[in-house]
Amino acid sequence: MPHDHVIVLFVLGLFASTAVAQDTNIIERPIDEQEAAAIGRGSTFLVGGGVVWQAPATFTGGGDLSILRGYGAVDFSTPVDRGMAVNAGIEWDGNWYDFGTGTPLGNAIGGADPWDTIVNATVNVGTTIRVDSDWTVLLQGFASTNGEDGAEFSDTITGGGFGAFSYRMGPDFNLGLGVIGSSRIEDDPLIVPVILIDWELEQGIRLTNVDAPQAFPTGPGIELVFDVSKECHLAFGGRWSYQRFRLDDGGPAARSDGVGEDQSIPLWVRSGWRRGAARMDVVFGFNAMQELTISDSSGDQLAAADMNPAILLGAFFSVDF
Repeated sequence: MPHDHVIVLFVLGLFASTAVAQDTNIIERPIDEQEAAAIGRGSTFLVGGGVVWQAPATFTGGGDLSILRGYGAVDFSTPVDRGMAVNAGIEWDGNWYDFGTGTPLGNAIGGADPWDTIVNATVNVGTTIRVDSDWTVLLQGFASTNGEDGAEFSDTITGGGFGAFSYRMGPDFNLGLGVIGSSRIEDDPLIVPVILIDWELEQGIRLTNVDAPQAFPTGPGIELVFDVSKECHLAFGGRWSYQRFRLDDGGPAARSDGVGEDQSIPLWVRSGWRRGAARMDVVFGFNAMQELTISDSSGDQLAAADMNPAILLGAFFSVDF
């Protein structure tokens, strides 16, 4: 049964793009002085993409799973007034699950694969307002479709918003608070308070919300970033990943038009290079505490299964104009 209350989570650090209906890049780190000064100077257009492979790993109850994920994103931002900019973006990700035989989720529905290809897309529109030299306000609204390939489109739609403010505590320290709210498929809304941070601990070392390329699935997370040179940096980070999606009407009746859920805590090392307008990042890490659930069309849970840690390998690119 869906919960009869609104779920509220407090998120900080690892548990702090976006714990909404899907992983997206709604959560932003507080803007620094250089970015603040850029508001009002001109429009920007960013395009990015990437891929992450989750190596085969076993469920604690038997069977295994590997996942290939692809990402794409487009974002446009333009100033509309002194100290104010508006932005709009589109994000897409495809998730190809390869379940082995004998998984706990498969056993719960007669041995069939729980799901196959999951496709998510999000459209977001927002604004950044620099109130004065210290205060900045961030507002964002989004609509998403989250479902297995072949699912009824009208049953895959969710939506919500993000609002936050940040304050410049010092020349190298920006701190902010915000909240994300989103509807969920066959469940109560998800509300997540978040802390935004961008703190230069010393020259070339920063603690910040994920400072990743455009299509990287930041979600709610944090990174410790080391600037190796003007063009290269190394980051250690983690986040909470959450996806909930509608299934198609195929397979056993128990899972027809049902709901799948995939949540975990990815931990990674990321190396990034920037040359002019282009950026390239490679990622190595582990997916920890991954739990998958499958529910029927009303949201009643059929089975849940924990996975052992899995290796993650990924590469991302982005270009801004």
